Amino acid sequence: MKTARFQRILRFVLVTSLLVSVYGTTAVACSLHDPVQLSKGLLNHYYPNSLHVSGAIWAAQRDGILPMPDRKRLTAIGKERQDLDLRALQNAVRAIVSIDEELHPRLTATNLNASIVLVERYLWARFASDRELAVHVDGATKGDLVIVTDEPVVTALVAGRMTFEKAQELGVLKFFGTKNQIASFIDSASGLGAVPMKRANILKTYKFMSLIPKKSPDNSLLLSRRD
Repeated sequence: MKTARFQRILRFVLVTSLLVSVYGTTAVACSLHDPVQLSKGLLNHYYPNSLHVSGAIWAAQRDGILPMPDRKRLTAIGKERQDLDLRALQNAVRAIVSIDEELHPRLTATNLNASIVLVERYLWARFASDRELAVHVDGATKGDLVIVTDEPVVTALVAGRMTFEKAQELGVLKFFGTKNQIASFIDSASGLGAVPMKRANILKTYKFMSLIPKKSPDNSLLLSRRD
C-alpha cells in the first residue's frame, strides 16, 4: 500500500516538474485546475516534443503555408467565443471524418490502427482498420500508431493544401510508433491531401459531435475528456 502511494506521489512530482519546465510556475498553478493544460503536459511527457507541432504550425501560418488563425474567434468573448469555438470544433471533427472516409479502405488492407490527437483541444480520435471511426476517445489504444497535430493541419489535408508527407516534413504533424507503423501509414495515406477530399456528410459529423460534452461546470467549453 505504501509503495503504491509513493509511486502516485512520485508521478505527481515528476509531472509537476515537467509542467514547470515547459510552462513556468504560474502556468502550472493554473494548469492544475485546467484539464486541457494538464493533459498537454502529460502528452508531451509520453510523446516527447509532441507539443513542438504548435510552434511548427505557427511558423507555417507565418509563412503562408497554412491559413492564419481566425482573429475574430480569438478576440471574441462570452457566448460569441463559445459559438465560434463550437463552429471550429465542428469543422475539425468534419475534417477527421472526411480523412477517415478516404483512409479507412486503405488501412483495412494493412491491419494498421492509428490514434490522432488535436493538441489545442486535446481531442482524440481513432482510425481503425477493422471498425468505424471513434471520436472523443480517452486516448491512444495500446499498440496504435499515434499522430499528433492540430486543427489547421487536418483542415488543410481535407482542403487539398497539404499531404501527410508534407505535414511531417514541416513538423506540423508528428508520428509516434515503430518505423514499420510509420512507413505503413505513410504508404497507405500516399497522395491524400494532394487534391481536395470529399467533405463528410454533415449529419455524420453531428453524430460524432453529439458524443462531445459542450460545457464544463463553470460554463466554459469543455473538450478534453468524457463525462
